[in-house]
Amino acid sequence: MNSVDTKAKRIPTLKINPFTPVKRIVDQVGQGFDELGDVLQVTGLPVKVFCFRNQEHVAALLRHQPVGMTKYPQILPRVKKVMGNGGYILAGGSEWKERRTKVQPAFKAPCLRHYAQQIPAVTRHLINRWDERIEREGVFDICRDLQALITQINFDIFFSKDLSGGKCDLSDPLLEEVRSKTQFIELEFVRPTPLWVPQPKHFRFRQYDARLREIMREIIRERRNAKTEDKDLLSVLLDVRGEESGKPWTDEDILDEVFSVYYGAAVMSTTLAWCFYMIASHPEVQRKLREELKDVLAGREPRVEDLASLKYTEMVMNETVRLYPPSWGYPRYCEQGMEIDGYSIPKNSLVVPMVYHSHRDPRYWERPDDFYPEHFDSEKTASIDRFLYYPYGGGARMCLGANLAPLVLQLVIASVFQKYRMEFKPRFEGDPVEEFGFEIHPHDQICMDVRRLDDE
Repeated sequence: MNSVDTKAKRIPTLKINPFTPVKRIVDQVGQGFDELGDVLQVTGLPVKVFCFRNQEHVAALLRHQPVGMTKYPQILPRVKKVMGNGGYILAGGSEWKERRTKVQPAFKAPCLRHYAQQIPAVTRHLINRWDERIEREGVFDICRDLQALITQINFDIFFSKDLSGGKCDLSDPLLEEVRSKTQFIELEFVRPTPLWVPQPKHFRFRQYDARLREIMREIIRERRNAKTEDKDLLSVLLDVRGEESGKPWTDEDILDEVFSVYYGAAVMSTTLAWCFYMIASHPEVQRKLREELKDVLAGREPRVEDLASLKYTEMVMNETVRLYPPSWGYPRYCEQGMEIDGYSIPKNSLVVPMVYHSHRDPRYWERPDDFYPEHFDSEKTASIDRFLYYPYGGGARMCLGANLAPLVLQLVIASVFQKYRMEFKPRFEGDPVEEFGFEIHPHDQICMDVRRLDDE
């Protein structure tokens, strides 16, 4: 590590190997923050990259126009192939703004309330499945089941579609196919090797993408031919008209936007796995959580109206998302150059608020690397700066699901932990994080000893 002079304040530089795993790069950036300060230039990449963790810098970036709404135009080609011209993939400008505006109604309060009503019923099928698994196994990996659960929840709330043909069966072959193909594609998003290189994984990537688009294309055709009162993302997109043409979006337009939202929402399965891992690894937290659920729910399924009373459940979720946010950073593109707090950022630079490190900054968090839900008790939350804790980003491109994800996570946590006690059974010692892609992936299994509370 060394430093170079800029026109204004000096920005330390951190040289990295672009073929280093993303997890190692993020760790190196964290070390750089600790040793050199809150602003770093990362060199060794094909674009100028500047990383930030201070909440004032983050706020200035995400609220800046147009930096706060502009992504790097040379987005990863694998993501571009899957999402086409969906809002997530677009760099910015009028086309992005139009698409964002058209999709936004699907994430307003009336739709969120409608979505929330469906979540406990789907989770009930996970509980039934686990009751059966407990009899056979006792200790098992929860990751695939949580992926299946979130996949079915996403199809229910966005497309009003039960992939198992009305049975909401989490072991259904079609649901398992969609789950496995979705997870494979997500894990492949950040690999640097071009898709045209002849490799078996590249063939699978293209094949799986084509299959998922075929499944969704059929759902769109069904809905076009059916009269329905469904309140979901698909109904919103089917009603969209182009700003200039006044014509409905084509199936391909809708597909691009569907996958732009769908792959973002699929990250909830990883976040949920981290929630379960943290709860199961901290017996006292689990005990307090169960006591609250018993007092508030008294054995019945949770409803969205209960969430205001489930204060500790919310604290547990927020603390998990602090340690393991949906993404490690939120890149934006500085096309014209800018000055921030005396630092001169040149044009055509990538600026990255590093949420992973903001959330673990020892200057602002009492126990930065510990799982400590009391970070979010009522006395402390008022003092947490909006851009010190920003798991879903901020500004114009704040995640569309910023209000949906907490609903899903809390309702599933409440449904499951009022039924079960869990104990984490590690298969290895050390860091449970395997790799950073767009999200923070755990190792391939999170094995739990799951016991019914009724049996204790």
